[in-house]
Amino acid sequence: MLLTNGLDRLARKGARRLKVGFDNDAARNLYLGAGFVQTSIDRLLIRPAPYEQLGMAEKGCRSH
Repeated sequence: MLLTNGLDRLARKGARRLKVGFDNDAARNLYLGAGFVQTSIDRLLIRPAPYEQLGMAEKGCRSH
């Protein structure tokens, strides 16, 4: 219900297309069940920078 209410609200504001992302079958099935049609598949490859390169080392911050 939350998803469909949000989609209805976006449609009323003029949205005609949405791009969504998911990383598991449950999420994919949620979108398909809400009426989405899969038209393409994108692949995203990332390589996180070490925290020293992000300027956090001197602040003593760590993400782990």
